[in-house]
Formats: sequence, structure tokens, C-alpha cells
Amino acid sequence: MLNSCSVSSSALYNGKAGMSLALFEVARFLEDEYIEDQALQTLQESLLTKTDDPGFENGLSGIGYVLLYLTKNKLVEADFDELFGDKLQFIYEHADKLCDDFITNGVLPMCDMRMIYFLDIYHKCVDSNRSSELKEKLLMVYCEKLRNLLSDTLREKEGVSKVDYMLYLEEFIKMIDKCCNGVLPQDLVDRYISEYEDGRWMSRVLLSNSLYVLSEKAGNQRWKDSALCQADIALQSVDVRVETLRTMTDILFCNLPLKSYQEKSDEIRNYLFTTDEQKLTQNLSRAISHKNMSAGYALGMSRLLLCAVNEYTGRKRNEVLRPL
Repeated sequence: MLNSCSVSSSALYNGKAGMSLALFEVARFLEDEYIEDQALQTLQESLLTKTDDPGFENGLSGIGYVLLYLTKNKLVEADFDELFGDKLQFIYEHADKLCDDFITNGVLPMCDMRMIYFLDIYHKCVDSNRSSELKEKLLMVYCEKLRNLLSDTLREKEGVSKVDYMLYLEEFIKMIDKCCNGVLPQDLVDRYISEYEDGRWMSRVLLSNSLYVLSEKAGNQRWKDSALCQADIALQSVDVRVETLRTMTDILFCNLPLKSYQEKSDEIRNYLFTTDEQKLTQNLSRAISHKNMSAGYALGMSRLLLCAVNEYTGRKRNEVLRPL
């Protein structure tokens, strides 16, 4: 983690931006100046990126999100516009193009959806009308895209996967809860629940949690009952011996009022935070695939460290770990 010079990517998910975020949070928790210095150096290196990818996971909007989070939470002092102003305009232009492309020809890459998180935090930090307008436009077009995908999935259209659709819906509902102050996509949720009750979908813990959170916000009892039922079923298939680190930490950040959830959360904590060093090494070696960046924010140690800080400080559901 402290040897960031060996990492070539500047990105949030598998690069220096995500690592710096974890190191800053750990430094604040431990009150460690050395780790803080390393975090600052890693952040500075990430800001030197030459990438022309505007995306959240591997591109500019993810790096911008980290810088905004750190300045917003007074972990660094920086002038965002001075450091990131030209990159911000590039992100705006890409977001505009996404909306135009969908309106004109129906093309809308799902991989760009998380860019909405950056637009949301920028609007909240600087009260930018431009970012707010683009965020609302993207939420609208992605909601329509999901409606179209649902229809294609139910018709079993070639190239459309049920699993992919559920992952997209899960991410979108989580995003709605975090970023949307407007009208909730009730028709989208109602249709999904109806199809689930007809046996067309399998239960997923994270999707169930997103539905539960949304049900509380909307005051919708049907959504709530369905979400808790789905979660209870899905938790039965969660096995710490085969789940990824990402899945297990995501489950810890859920907020489900179920006995089965509490029991599974305790099991995950015992697995990820055991004091037996040999067992911990074995557990993490299995949970972090050798194919992934072991220090990364998406699937590696940066994610675990952020989860640990939240566990030990009681800051549940801190925005720093999710959206990711």
C-alpha cells in the first residue's frame, strides 16, 4: 500500500486515487503523519494523470471524486478548480454526449453510469447548476435505458443477460438513494418486484438492501416487504469461504433489520478481521483474487482498510466506501 510508485494506474478502482483515499482515512484514524505524507504523495501522483477516460472506475471522474471527498472532509487543502478545472469540462462534455447519443440513437454505455456520483458530489460541494442539470439528465436517460433493458431481458433477447440487468438495477437504485432528490422510478421498481414474485429473478443481498433503503425513503410497504423477503433468502447462499472481498465488505455496509443479516455480518467480521495472523493471511489471499490488484479500492486492501476504519469508528455507511 505504501509503495505506490509500483502502481501505474492513477484511477480510483485499481490505482493511486483509490489507494490515497484509503491511506488518508487510515492516517486520520491512527493519527499517523507518515501515512498521511504517503497518502498526499499518492494523491499528487494520481492528479498527474494523462488519461482521456472520463469514467468513474478507471478515469477522470473517479479521480475527481476522490479529490472532492478529501477537500470536503478537510483531509487536504486544495483548490479543486485550479487542479481539475480543465478535466471537469471534459467530463461535462462527455456527459452531454452520453445524453445526446441516447436520445438520437438509443446508445448508452452502462459502464458510464457511475459518473453520476462525481456530478452529485461536485454539485453538493460547489453548488454547481451545470453539474446538477447533467446529473438529472443522466439519471433520466439511464432510468429509461433500464426500462428498455428489462423489456429485452424478459423477452430473452439475444445478448441481454439477467445477471447483468440485476447488477445494473442494483447500482441504479443505490444511486437513486444517494444522488436523487426528485421523483423516484416507481414503475421500474414495481415492475421488477412483480417479475420477482412471478419467479423470474433470483434473490441478491445487495439489490435487496438497495430496495429496502429505497422503500424506507419512499414509505412503500410493498417494496419493504419484498426487499426483506429477498434478502432473507439471498443471505442463505452467502458463504465466506467462496465470496470475494468486495462482496463481503459490501454486505457489511448494508442496513437490513434481519436476524439472518446480523448473523451473516458477524460471520464476515470474524473472517475478515480475525486476530489470528496466519488465518487472516489465508482468508485474504483467497478473498482477493490474484487476477486483481491486491492494493486496489475496488477489490483489494484499500477497500478492506476503509471498511475497517468504518467498523472501528462506528461510521456506518460512510460514503467513502460506497459507491464503489
